[in-house]
Amino acid sequence: MDARVRCAFDALEHRDLHLLENDANERTICARLAMYLQSVFPGYDVDVEYNRHGMDPKRIGVNPARDEELVYPDLVVHHRGNDDCNLLVIEVKKSSNPETRRRDRAKLEGCVEQVKYRFAVLVDLRVGVLPTARRREQLDRVHPPSAGTPPS
Repeated sequence: MDARVRCAFDALEHRDLHLLENDANERTICARLAMYLQSVFPGYDVDVEYNRHGMDPKRIGVNPARDEELVYPDLVVHHRGNDDCNLLVIEVKKSSNPETRRRDRAKLEGCVEQVKYRFAVLVDLRVGVLPTARRREQLDRVHPPSAGTPPS
């Protein structure tokens, strides 16, 4: 799992450096990343901002003080319409985004606990003109307690 996700990010960095250096819109970056994820997860659907849970809108409890809310994860690797095959959910934040990552972590945890994604990843993607060695993204994995370490 880790190796495939890193391969997709390496392809993004190699082929779409212009987007990263010029701090392009997060959706643009996620759309390109989805292409690379599709190539390393054949047989799965890879979708950007997919908001369905079966046939219904995807709602999860992100904030315990509020009712469930509609969520749009940045990227999902799954089989559409089949929650038994929800493999991976990814939230991407650019380093230029000053917002806290607290809500993103809660969204990922909710997707794992409530929508049964096996793995979740929060990525702080470094943008701007940087030496390649400093651009490496920091993957922060959130696992369900029983999942253990993902297979490579």
